[in-house]
Amino acid sequence: MCNVKFLNCLQWLMTEKDSPILDFYPEKFEQDLNGKKADWEAVVLIPFIDEGKLLTVMENEVLNLSTEEAYRNSRGTMMCYRYDSRFYKPY
Repeated sequence: MCNVKFLNCLQWLMTEKDSPILDFYPEKFEQDLNGKKADWEAVVLIPFIDEGKLLTVMENEVLNLSTEEAYRNSRGTMMCYRYDSRFYKPY
């Protein structure tokens, strides 16, 4: 289940009726297939969010993060990978 690892203190913002930003997460929305055949190819038509409102709510909520949650919610070490054919043999 994907929500098991989600930050528990933030999850309510997407699901609970008293969330100040619940309208940013509509349960029903329109899709524009734009000539495509499969639903997963559609463009999801949802309204733009109020960035200021989101940042204000998040400022207050990050104060409630546990140490582990704050660590998961922070930027980690930048990694850069590259392929070098000299080190790999064909299958």
